[in-house]
Amino acid sequence: ALRLAYGLPAYVWNDPALTTIKAVHLTDLRTALSQVYTAVGSTPPTFTNPTLTGGVRVKAVHIMQLRAAVIAME
Repeated sequence: ALRLAYGLPAYVWNDPALTTIKAVHLTDLRTALSQVYTAVGSTPPTFTNPTLTGGVRVKAVHIMQLRAAVIAME
C-alpha cells in the first residue's frame, strides 16, 4: 500500500513461493521499503545484518526493524 501511495509500482518478488522465510524474502522487503523512503526523499532505514547471506538466520530483530520502518512511513 505504501508503494502505491507514493507512486511506485508493485514490487516483483525474487522468490514468489513464500513457503519458508528465507534471507531473500527479507532482502526483498528491505529493498521495496527502501525504495519508498527514497521516493519521498527520506533516508532509507538501516538494518541489523545489512547484507543477509545464506548463513544468517532470520531473527526477530529483522522483522521488528521492518515493522518499525513501515510504521514510520504511515
